[in-house]
Amino acid sequence: MAIRQTNEKILKSRSGSSNAGDMNIEFDYDKLAEAIARQLPKGATAPAPPSRYYAVTTVAERLDCSYKHVRNLIDAGELEAVNLGLGEKRMLAITHESLEKLLSRRAVNQG
Repeated sequence: MAIRQTNEKILKSRSGSSNAGDMNIEFDYDKLAEAIARQLPKGATAPAPPSRYYAVTTVAERLDCSYKHVRNLIDAGELEAVNLGLGEKRMLAITHESLEKLLSRRAVNQG
């Protein structure tokens, strides 16, 4: 119960706006991890912070490319995504790590 209340306080206090339709929500994971650690019994370790997830539109904006291009990268297996949708509706989320891997694989040496 205390962790839930702490999480709600952190989420209410975070700055910036969220766009729930795009799942473009960012959390302060450091504060969340600290709050969870305070609730754990002595000697227990806190779990690793969760991965950050981005909507397809957010990745397209960050890469300055089209939504369709990002979807093509996902379909081609170049970019990993998880399906958070229900039923037949696909709602894809891309992890920060997956995006970083794509960028490092596609890096062009300047020289």
